[in-house]
Amino acid sequence: MKPNNRNTLNKKIAAAKTIGEKWLIALNGGEPPTEIQFLARQATALRKSLNNPNQPATHGPGFHTTCEQLNQRFTRLLFPALLEDNPAPFAELLEAMAKSRRSECRDLNEFISRMEEYSKQPVSKKESGRRLRLALLGLWPDQLLSMGSVIKSLSERGLYKLDERHVRRTMREIDVHLLRPGECFIYRKNGRTVRTLRVSKSGKPIATGKSWEELRAEPAFTSWAQRPKADK
Repeated sequence: MKPNNRNTLNKKIAAAKTIGEKWLIALNGGEPPTEIQFLARQATALRKSLNNPNQPATHGPGFHTTCEQLNQRFTRLLFPALLEDNPAPFAELLEAMAKSRRSECRDLNEFISRMEEYSKQPVSKKESGRRLRLALLGLWPDQLLSMGSVIKSLSERGLYKLDERHVRRTMREIDVHLLRPGECFIYRKNGRTVRTLRVSKSGKPIATGKSWEELRAEPAFTSWAQRPKADK
């Protein structure tokens, strides 16, 4: 049997170096937007702010600075193509602008109407996979202690009746794993360590500080980071 050399979405997620990069790939269903595509998104956001009478700050110096920065990026990305008679970057920008217009809502009522219509549509297999990947990438260390805690956490995020084998396979493909012996995670809030979670050599979780339930109940949540293995 020939090895599968296809560069699948899950492989791209697994190869990403940071959680942020993984999230972007999973959210976009592929590679993060290019600079030109991001340029169109920023222009759309600025236009919305400029046309919103409830945001007087858009007429202040900060807004004009943002516009000038956008103008400089436009020049940097498109002017060389103009000199070289290269239409490709302009075609990419026009396509990105058209996509932004299709997804743009004119007002709150249109947004609510779109969301109601979207909620009535059956979830496709592709969208189910996207939601599962995003949910797995968003799990905290305490939610990765066992497959039981993973499935429970996913159900709390609206993902029900999941096949555990499919969840395990997706976890393996995007490089999300259950906590391993020797791993140690530090939870911080406002620069202070509020919880430490370590997995002993025998696989038993050892926690100090606030409980996981206490942290989840707090409105302003914390961040976490992994330390090198504690057990040698």
